[in-house]
Parts: sequence; structure tokens; C-alpha cells
Amino acid sequence: MLERQQTGLLPIDKTLDGFYQGRAYLLTGPKNCGKTTMAFHFLNAGLQKGEVCLHVTEENKENTLIRAEHAGFDLLPFLNDESLTILEYHPPSGIPFNPAEGFRSMGELIHRFDCQRLVLDPVTPWLTGTGLEHIPALVDNLIRALEQLGVTTLMTLPMPASRAAHQVRQAIEQRVIGSFELDVVEERDPEVPTRFEFRFRKVLALSPPFPIWPYRMIPEHGLVFEPREDLSGGSESRLPTDQNGSKNAERIPPLAKPKEGKEQCGLRMSQMPIFTSGSDAPPKASDPNQNGGRFSSRPKDAPAQRAEKPEDSHSTGSKTTGIRFSEYFFE
Repeated sequence: MLERQQTGLLPIDKTLDGFYQGRAYLLTGPKNCGKTTMAFHFLNAGLQKGEVCLHVTEENKENTLIRAEHAGFDLLPFLNDESLTILEYHPPSGIPFNPAEGFRSMGELIHRFDCQRLVLDPVTPWLTGTGLEHIPALVDNLIRALEQLGVTTLMTLPMPASRAAHQVRQAIEQRVIGSFELDVVEERDPEVPTRFEFRFRKVLALSPPFPIWPYRMIPEHGLVFEPREDLSGGSESRLPTDQNGSKNAERIPPLAKPKEGKEQCGLRMSQMPIFTSGSDAPPKASDPNQNGGRFSSRPKDAPAQRAEKPEDSHSTGSKTTGIRFSEYFFE
């Protein structure tokens, strides 16, 4: 039997028995629907089992910790014991992010810390700097390299809002073995908390129709799933009960006890050598059809060295913007 990893998310763990280890999955959804919170569930499920996790995000470390705490996850202890590393897309002003070089640096971290779980939130910076016609090859190179690293990957993607953006999602979905979508359900009563739906878009070796899982985002509880709804219109409560008979006892897995005596290791991606070009001229966009533009899971011959802490860009007033894939018009 192929090994699976529990995700901490009721629809996936109950329906699929978790993610296949070392494979890639895609999560799509509009803004403020819980993509990052779902990623926290996925990371926490691994951290509580002693796995090493890597979270790559457009936000800085401090904001990520605040978001996680609001959702009910205290990630700081795991940063302290080096079970979790947070990297930030943070290219210098005016210099574009280089996906191929960036992957080499990230791959070295995955090798060094033996990471079992990876979140790319979002995945779009890895697909920038190339034409739409090269996206399928670039996606294939990226996912193939991640699978060679043996890390289970959850990638997030904004909701497509153009034909080109839908083509990007389609290219990713053709390569991953599972794709999911979060969506907002309009509420007529403004006093009722916003309701969302979790949908399966693609699952390898399974055929639709797939069940729909309603959920709400509750502070300090993350994504709270309601009784499952089948596409036929029926519903079935799949929520477990605790000893007192209350529903949804497995909403939030308990946090593992962190190890002690380790220094905090939250790293910004800008601390890795690649995220500066090494010259004043911006690097050219990588062509995925050329060797120099391919993602590679092989570490460099020389052992990776942890970069020294640079001057804090936030203290100088500079703004961290990350890389937006706005050219393909995502919401």
C-alpha cells in the first residue's frame, strides 16, 4: 500500500484517507475563502506527528503567525524547534523573481531539513516570467522536481477570472493527482456568518460526482465543516462525535508538544542567495525548454549554508509586495 498523510481536513481525510505521500495537490478559490487556513490545517496535521514542514508565502513571517493564531494554530513553537520553516517571496525592488534559481535554493532547504510537507501559497510566482504557451512545460518541470524531492505539496491558486487564467489552472490540474476548490455561498441574511463550500474538482482514479462539503471559517477553530451534501441533493453527517456526543470532534487536531532548546528558524526567501540576481541587471526570464530554465531537485555540490540575517526591509519602510500573476487575471 502506498503511504498516505492525514491532512487535518475532514473532507479529504474521510473521502480520500489523506494525501498520497510525495505527490502534489492544487487548491483554488477566491480571496478570503480559507485557502491559507486550509494550508495551516495541512501543516498542523504534519507538525503534530513530528514531520518537518516548509511554508512558502507572499506574506512576511509575522503576518503569517498572526493569521495562523487567529485560525487557532500556534506555529511559533514549531519555528523555535525548527519543525517549521516559513519562507517569503521577497525579491529586491525592480528585480523579478527567478523561478528556476529559486527552486534550487528551496530544494536545498528541503534536502537539508528532510521536509515532508510543503505549501506554496500561492504557486503563481513559480510560473511567472514566461509566455502562456510555455506554462504546461513549466508546470510539468515544477511538479516533477517536487515529486523527486519526495515532499507532499499543497499549492494554492487564486480563482481564475479570464480565459488565460483558466488555461493556467487546467495545466496544473492535468499534472497534479488531486484538485480542490473553495467557493462562497451567498447568504440572504446579513447576520448569518458567511457559508462556504469545499468541492473536489479532480481526484486520480476516482470518478465524479463528488460530495460537496459546506464549511464556515470560525476564529480559533479554522475551517469547521458541516454535514456532507451529495450532488444528488441528499446529505449525510460525516462528523465524528466525542464522548459527550457533540459533533465535529475532529475539527482541529491537537498541536504536538514542541521540542525545546532550538533557536527560531523562520527564514525569508530573500535570505536565500538566489533571490538577488547577483548583479545590477535583472535576470532574463527562464525558458522551460532550455536546461537553464528547468526546475531541478538536485542540490548543488557545495553544502547549503544558512544565509546571514539581512537588514529588515520592514523597518526601513520598504514594502513587501511579492509576485502577483496579474497578467493572467486571477481574482
